[in-house]
Amino acid sequence: LRSACKKIKEKALFELLESTACRISEIDNITLDNINWRDKSIKVTGKGNKQRIVYFSTKAKLCMEEYLNLRQGTSDSLFISDHAPYQ
Repeated sequence: LRSACKKIKEKALFELLESTACRISEIDNITLDNINWRDKSIKVTGKGNKQRIVYFSTKAKLCMEEYLNLRQGTSDSLFISDHAPYQ
């Protein structure tokens, strides 16, 4: 699966899914404010609005940072649409 990822967004999403074991809905709701880059942790909100801390790998961190540097748009969400208006 890792080698099938072509775009940096796909790589970042895969590495985050693999290292945190989060649900897609939890990753979809991640904002940049929820990410602690120093500790490599994210506060996610799961089922029943329960919040928990998950940790991600160094590889996921590198992919997410590269994705954030290359993406367009100024949304507060971690993953945004590839097409305007970048929501």
